[in-house]
Amino acid sequence: MTDMFLSAAPSLDEENVQIYDEVLNLLVNRSDQPAIVKVSRRMAPVANAPRQLVRRLANDTNIDVAGPVLARSPRLTTEDLREIAVSRGNAHLLAISGRNDLVEPVTDVLVTRGDRDVARAVANNQAAKLSAQGVERLLERAEEDETVGQRVRARGDIPQDILNSAIAKVAARTAERSRKANAAQKLMLDLKQSGGLDDARIVALAAEKKYDEVVAALALLSGLKFDAVENMMYPQRIGGVVVVCKATGLVLTTLIAILRLSMARNGLTETEMKQAHREYLSVSRGAADRIIRFWHVRQTVDATKPD
Repeated sequence: MTDMFLSAAPSLDEENVQIYDEVLNLLVNRSDQPAIVKVSRRMAPVANAPRQLVRRLANDTNIDVAGPVLARSPRLTTEDLREIAVSRGNAHLLAISGRNDLVEPVTDVLVTRGDRDVARAVANNQAAKLSAQGVERLLERAEEDETVGQRVRARGDIPQDILNSAIAKVAARTAERSRKANAAQKLMLDLKQSGGLDDARIVALAAEKKYDEVVAALALLSGLKFDAVENMMYPQRIGGVVVVCKATGLVLTTLIAILRLSMARNGLTETEMKQAHREYLSVSRGAADRIIRFWHVRQTVDATKPD
């Protein structure tokens, strides 16, 4: 059926494409993964590929299926891409990040939810349109990854006044974040010394959206640095919070409260939250302790490296 469509595609109007769309969707739903991957690869570059089929392929949880159309299909709209970027994992975001038709509503999501590789890919994609907010977010990411900063500054499409303004805003936000983090750490230290840093208090802090205080509490209980724990609060890295909660003896309801805070603050999805829930139930306290000890060693080694 794919062969038939591709041979006829140049002469088909939208009404006839829709007929193929209905049939192909039925067949794909009954096919095995290797066959679906082949369909995705062949449909990806086709200008009038069946719309619903392409959307179904792009939303597939298997990146081997979704990747080809995410990277190339002209049938995916900005809204399609944005919805997938909001709801799917890092591999899907990375596939989207190289497209030559990316506009601000999509790149804003990519640079917020994606990992280092996604940020680098977007910064390096000269065809991708960046909003002022997107430029600021990339420059924030550049504080941890200078490659991102180099690629942003090398772009020729960002007016110098917008770049200078973004740099100034990021510097101001960084200073304010440092001030708030220091205050939160002092408060949590006082609370721990008075015996008041427990599950109930962390749940209350999360409910009140006291983000810095929750991060500071987890850092203090685990012996990890504030920045290290704060990095775990983002999509793709939330598994670190699971390990911290399990190793420090925090109960599942506390983890759930923290995850909901991450959903509100950092865009953690419901799917990622459920996955973190399952990981908490499956990982043992001993395994979590070993991971934390390894992080302690790495943290110490990193601290001794010359700048």
